Amino acid sequence: MADYSDRMLDTSTPLTVVADVLSDVATRLGGEYIHLAETSSSPEEEERFVEKAFDVRARKKNIDHDDREAMVAMIRELKTEFEELENR
Repeated sequence: MADYSDRMLDTSTPLTVVADVLSDVATRLGGEYIHLAETSSSPEEEERFVEKAFDVRARKKNIDHDDREAMVAMIRELKTEFEELENR
């Protein structure tokens, strides 16, 4: 995953760029969940990963794209979630 530093997401960064970073991070995490679903060892595990991918999509869709702090917080959450998947 691309490394989006805190400096890149500070108050001088246009909201459109922050929203673009959020979209990128969410797409990458959702894609990872779909990959895990496709390579899962059971139908239950597959369903769990598909649900997680849909959850990421819903969280991104429901965030206020005029709220910089909320978007930056979500970017950090999603990055942490992705890192946890990589380290499992």
